[in-house]
Amino acid sequence: MKPYLTIFLFILSAACFAQHKITGTVYDADDKKPLPNATVFLNNTTNGTQTNNEGTYSVNNVKPGQYELIVSMVGYEPYRYSVKVYNDIKIPAIYLKSKTTSLSGVKIKAREISKKDIRAFKDELIGRSRFAKQCEIINPKIIDINYNAADKLLTASTSDFLIVENKALGYRIKYLVNEFTRDEKKLYVAYEGYIQFEPMTGDAIQQQRWRRNRMEAYEGSSQHFLRSVLANDTEQQGFKIFELSPNYKRPSDTVINAMLKKYSDRAQFGSAAFRPNDSLAYWRDIQNLPKLLYYWSCELHDRNFIYTTDQRSLYAMSYPATMFITYKNKKSNKTPNSSFNLVAVNQPNSLGQWDTIVYLNELYAFFDINGVFVNPAAIKMEGYWGKQRLADLLPIDFEPGTDAL
Repeated sequence: MKPYLTIFLFILSAACFAQHKITGTVYDADDKKPLPNATVFLNNTTNGTQTNNEGTYSVNNVKPGQYELIVSMVGYEPYRYSVKVYNDIKIPAIYLKSKTTSLSGVKIKAREISKKDIRAFKDELIGRSRFAKQCEIINPKIIDINYNAADKLLTASTSDFLIVENKALGYRIKYLVNEFTRDEKKLYVAYEGYIQFEPMTGDAIQQQRWRRNRMEAYEGSSQHFLRSVLANDTEQQGFKIFELSPNYKRPSDTVINAMLKKYSDRAQFGSAAFRPNDSLAYWRDIQNLPKLLYYWSCELHDRNFIYTTDQRSLYAMSYPATMFITYKNKKSNKTPNSSFNLVAVNQPNSLGQWDTIVYLNELYAFFDINGVFVNPAAIKMEGYWGKQRLADLLPIDFEPGTDAL
């Protein structure tokens, strides 16, 4: 059932952050016996445990919100269970199915997999930021990679949890990559899987550096933005939101490409000497015009695009136009240009370091009390948020200034 929507008009209370526990039992699907030592965790959090000899588990200190409970064990298929936490919850019995044996390692399909393909996978999954340079994949042999040269499509998955040590943020990340796609024709990257964060141990100096880096990763992120929306303090936190309007001086790409082809056609005009260079230059200038524009005077506020739903701790983002979100952090000297500001979607380099363009693929993008989108396919992001990868990712249960190490 889809949640009903109402206008967002309140600030979260401290009571929303009470902590609860999730309990249950895990069994073998074949012999129905309890499974000890199975790993149970909440996807994309640091919150997890293992089953005891009786197959029971208790995940404690869970913040309210919507989660995926993941159960995994060597030799078994991982199990996923969606859970909404508002109080203590007992999960129905979970039965793990034995995993079909298959060969792991880098697979050669369509053509020989090159180091470039493997690097592309790592760059898209982990990222290219300065934090990414401090990440190390511990078990790369479990990565299965396939490249289709005809479609220019790179796909990958992992046969078990990929272990990544993020020495910049102080997390040991276990990531089961179910699906990874890099479409070079459509300039599209998507991946999906299960993630467990384990805080690394370190001395006082390392812990201080991790706290500092974690705050740097958090500030300006989508999680930071959504939490500030719920607290009704986006402006105080450094965010500004604007509506992007179509640039009516720029025709569609179809029209532009047709005109460029027309005036570039040597056969039509006989020779280069008679080619209408002025017209060709004109349409090249038109092609370079931005597709979208915004003005600093057209600022949006939370009430313009955020709604509550009939489901507790679940909220919705909806807006008929494209949104532009900019963030000014402590290190940024960026100030609004009072005359005219333009964002060129066809020229990504024109975006500022902390700028993000948000498109809604569906009518609503839902997110929970922790500031995490629960239907991420409903939203497309370009700019800062779109560039963030595993190296910059923080667990859902991260709390600025209070995260335990």
